Amino acid sequence: MNKRRQRILVGMACIGAVFLLLLGRMDAKAGFGDFNDYDSGGYDGGYSSDYGSGGDSWYYDYGDSSGGGGSFAATVVVFVIIVFAIYETRQRSKFRSQGTPSASPAQRQNGNRRLPDRTDEISRVIQERDPMFTAPDFLSFAKQVYMDIQAAWERRDLTPVRGVLHQNLYQQTQRQIQKKIEDGIVNHLERISVNTAYLTSYRRDKDYEYLTIYMAASMIDYQVKEATGEIILGNKTTRWNMYYKMTFMRSKESKTGSAKEQERGFVCPNCGAPLKGTSFGKCEYCDSVVTTGVYSWVLCDFGVVKDDTVDEGIKLS
Repeated sequence: MNKRRQRILVGMACIGAVFLLLLGRMDAKAGFGDFNDYDSGGYDGGYSSDYGSGGDSWYYDYGDSSGGGGSFAATVVVFVIIVFAIYETRQRSKFRSQGTPSASPAQRQNGNRRLPDRTDEISRVIQERDPMFTAPDFLSFAKQVYMDIQAAWERRDLTPVRGVLHQNLYQQTQRQIQKKIEDGIVNHLERISVNTAYLTSYRRDKDYEYLTIYMAASMIDYQVKEATGEIILGNKTTRWNMYYKMTFMRSKESKTGSAKEQERGFVCPNCGAPLKGTSFGKCEYCDSVVTTGVYSWVLCDFGVVKDDTVDEGIKLS
């Protein structure tokens, strides 16, 4: 295929992509927090959102993922033009230099998606104040939380995971779920597996401690119209790889409970009553707020790892 014909085909493909995006609402995302953009042709799952932490920001501000009319269309058109211009520039550069083609974006991204594994170091730091803490137990807990929040996302009901979500994260995600209900969209997540998980960063201030794990997971991920079952994004065969940072927080004075205490499940630490999901994260018996990280670990920040994700390391106040 000659260069001119190749450029024409690429241009036509870009134009086709614009129409598909406009007609198919391809700006929508999927999985808990709407992180999958269904891009890159499939296998190397897309990601789109910066992880927001630092200072007093405990949660990820997802924003509105619904897209919007003309502004969205204009954004897509500009984006495609820029991509095509970059492609043309690179093609000319390679032709002039006759050098070896560079690695594909997916290859470069895969090489940068891992964060440092500090499991042993972080464990030692926490155990100085909390001797019963163990990394294997915490990672097992984090993996279960991940599976549970994905199941809740698919059901469009956060009630079963209310006790492990920080109130801010709960409210942000609840708005996204409500939007899917209003739009009549169901996000199906199948064959979910956690491939890697380890402790990567830890921060402690005067009131709280924040523990972040790196997690690599994969899944079948697609969205359908609730009324008809028509698939509008993704498919039933593509397996997506996703790379996450999950940050949990708790009061600096909290300690890991014994196995017997953990078997009791979620109970109000103030009055001992069984906890049930509420929109305010309060015990229905004594009104204590129990999902702010004061009593035990709660998920306060959930985001994807990008090439420019900052390694936060270990910071002690």
